[in-house]
Amino acid sequence: MAEAQTTNGSGRLNSWKEIAAFFGRDERTVKRWEHQRGLPVRRIPGGGRSPVYAYRHDLEAWLRHEAKAAQAASSASPQTKDLYLNGVYLWQKRTPASLRKAVEIFQHVIALDPKDARAHAGLATAYDLLVEQDVLPPEQGFPLAKAAAERAIALDARLAQAQSVLADIEFFWLRQTEDGLRRFALACELDPRSAQALHWHAEALLYAGRPHDALVEIVKAQALDPQSRSILTAKALILFRAGRAAEAESLLEQLIANEPDYPPPYWGLIFIALARDDNERYLALSQRLFEVKGFGAGNAIIAAGRKGLAIDGRAGMAEAMLTTAEPHYASGAVTAYYMAHIHGLRNDWRNAARFLKQSLAKGEDSVVDYSVDPAFRTVQANRDFQDQLAATALPVCRE
Repeated sequence: MAEAQTTNGSGRLNSWKEIAAFFGRDERTVKRWEHQRGLPVRRIPGGGRSPVYAYRHDLEAWLRHEAKAAQAASSASPQTKDLYLNGVYLWQKRTPASLRKAVEIFQHVIALDPKDARAHAGLATAYDLLVEQDVLPPEQGFPLAKAAAERAIALDARLAQAQSVLADIEFFWLRQTEDGLRRFALACELDPRSAQALHWHAEALLYAGRPHDALVEIVKAQALDPQSRSILTAKALILFRAGRAAEAESLLEQLIANEPDYPPPYWGLIFIALARDDNERYLALSQRLFEVKGFGAGNAIIAAGRKGLAIDGRAGMAEAMLTTAEPHYASGAVTAYYMAHIHGLRNDWRNAARFLKQSLAKGEDSVVDYSVDPAFRTVQANRDFQDQLAATALPVCRE
């Protein structure tokens, strides 16, 4: 890369031409750098004849980081490079077995080169996803992910992947909502082409009650990684929350047709069925989800729900499901969130709030679905229910 040159006495460069002159390159090159490598170029609202500008200190910091990254990449041995790329491939598969193997590989890379920031970030991501996949409990997996992310940031604070893991932990585990959202925004600014940062930021925005902002981010993530089933599932939930249920349903059904044993899309279709008061479809989808997850006792819960539905509609369905689910909750087979879900269907605000708070206390990953789940549609309007949740980090929905 050519040494940067200066062409303007002020600290601001006011066009692509001036930015290109700063680097001694042509405009096409610096535009490519912005698109592919996150060159910190800013845009003026409304555009006009000079739609972009940049600050010298931002460009100089970017240039230093690029040089540092190039030096680190050139100093890495072929062995660690290959291992690292294999670890990335494995965590992106997002299966329990592949994530465990990714952890082993990143640990091996770190043993060979303790200052490999990317390996620490990869390790943080793998630990985070092991919690999402219910392989590690939150109280075990998240501290491991946090420590690895913080080590990566200590080595390179501009690593968007590490910043996004730490943001995910702040938002979803520590319930530091605003801190998490700010860090997600930082991660996306550091690397506008990080599908991981954009995807996880979109999910945080969704659960923060900002589905339209979330849709902007998830569309960017999908463009960067169009084959990611987790990005597509997140997009469907965002579309549903934004009032575009038909589009969400089509996308979820396509995902299930392609991968019928992948659980997350079923939850999205369950939410859509509940929103439409289609109780028969809700039960059918719930049964299929239990089968995919290998929860044998789910059949008894669904069978009871069908009998109750035939006798007394949704109220009868929810009561029968509750009676059958309670022993399984006592044994630990059913989550506190699922109990809250059933109480929401029963319009029992008191127990819905009680089990949501238990779900939070247990660190259950599924509790974030509360803000999207139509089972809580009626109780959310109850003032006492709102008061019960006011002291928690869960959003109090009033729609």
